[in-house]
Amino acid sequence: MKKMRLFEALGKVDENLIAEASPENKPKKNSKYIRWAKRLAVAACIGLVIIGAVDTLGRLDYTFKASCGAGLGTIVDGTYYYSEPHKGIFKYTPEAGAELLLHTYWFGEDWAVNEYGIYYRDDMSVYVCDHETGTRTKLYTSDSAENTHMRFQLWQEKNILVTNYNKNTEIVYEVLVDGINGEVLETVMEKTSYDVAKYTYYSDLHYQVGDREITLEPVNENRDVFIVLENGENILPDDFYVTKYPDLLDGILIFTKYTSIDFGTSFVAYSDGTNQVLTFPTNARFSGNDKYLYYPDVFEETIGCVNARTGESWYLKIENNGKEYNEMHNVMTDGEYLYTCGPAGGETALWKLVFNENGTPIGMSLIDNDIKSEK
Repeated sequence: MKKMRLFEALGKVDENLIAEASPENKPKKNSKYIRWAKRLAVAACIGLVIIGAVDTLGRLDYTFKASCGAGLGTIVDGTYYYSEPHKGIFKYTPEAGAELLLHTYWFGEDWAVNEYGIYYRDDMSVYVCDHETGTRTKLYTSDSAENTHMRFQLWQEKNILVTNYNKNTEIVYEVLVDGINGEVLETVMEKTSYDVAKYTYYSDLHYQVGDREITLEPVNENRDVFIVLENGENILPDDFYVTKYPDLLDGILIFTKYTSIDFGTSFVAYSDGTNQVLTFPTNARFSGNDKYLYYPDVFEETIGCVNARTGESWYLKIENNGKEYNEMHNVMTDGEYLYTCGPAGGETALWKLVFNENGTPIGMSLIDNDIKSEK
């Protein structure tokens, strides 16, 4: 699952803007205006990022990867999960369509999914809804006398990492909680001031790919340049440094090189214990696995594919009725189907990947141009 820090940085989208972006107000797909509108939209997103908060500026490498706020859900065991504001959390499969799982009108939109269940926050508590039984269990409640707000994220296989904040004292700390029975396993970041914590969040510096435990360690005064440690040893090549917020996908962890020269150069750690340096054609946020990576190219109006072992890249050919669909600002895949969406989580389209005789993905065929539409 991905972290949603871009949305935290940019805040909520104004409802008037959403209305203006409705299908009734969209220009025709084939007009010259649409291509210029896309370029202006991308430029506007970059501008918003640049004039954002100081903390956001420290995260530009992550923000650019987030594809200008285009949001998708998540895929677990071949099922696509997504949320709709004031409606709830849905699951979708190409065979069965969409099904509402949880009404979220009365609580926030903070949620996550793994193989065990759906996790969500209601005020100062985190709950889980078991996939198998539908039972809802309260896992953790933040001390409201000590904290003013909280957030959570899934951690490793079946744990959650909870961040507790007190905006009055500007103190924050993080705890690791068992994602099934709610046992507090460990305080992974002690109470820390906001100013210091922005550099030391446990969730920003610790990662796991397969059985490998990997840690980032800052090497400069600004704490925005890092080395990568495994078992206490730096596993990067000599004179190689990386930025925060890597891509963590199925069996692969991708760190972007800290440089303004070698655009797209990354350090890649695989779950099988191997590492290598690859130069990718983009710094966009990827979806995929340790075989093939996928990324959106909004100017080419298609999806790019990268061999995750060699760095070789190509564009997927859009087949048959997909020619008129060009809202591809973000992508998510399970290796069989692709989900793409427009800016800020707009229309979500479903595609079927097309492979050649060698099993290499070469194309994509449109199945549904908006799975969220009421049929």
